[in-house]
Amino acid sequence: MGSASRINDVHYEMKEASNLDPSPEPQAVEAKSAGGSTRPVDFTNASPFPNRKKAEDPTRRFVFAAAAVALLAFAVSMTAVLLMQAPAR
Repeated sequence: MGSASRINDVHYEMKEASNLDPSPEPQAVEAKSAGGSTRPVDFTNASPFPNRKKAEDPTRRFVFAAAAVALLAFAVSMTAVLLMQAPAR
């Protein structure tokens, strides 16, 4: 038979190169341009995940509006504190 080698007490044997089957001949492949193709009428999305649609969330909108009002009130109060002057004697 062919050559043999031992690696970590495992025995591998190879065929002689002359006994191997020849590689198949490459075949010509005809490529077609997709420039003229159109989407089928009954085409649907193949993704297993549903499309994410942003749903209206009135609670989140209310929370952000309340936070904005609170920040505005804080800014106004800090401005008022900074503009205060000590009474004159």
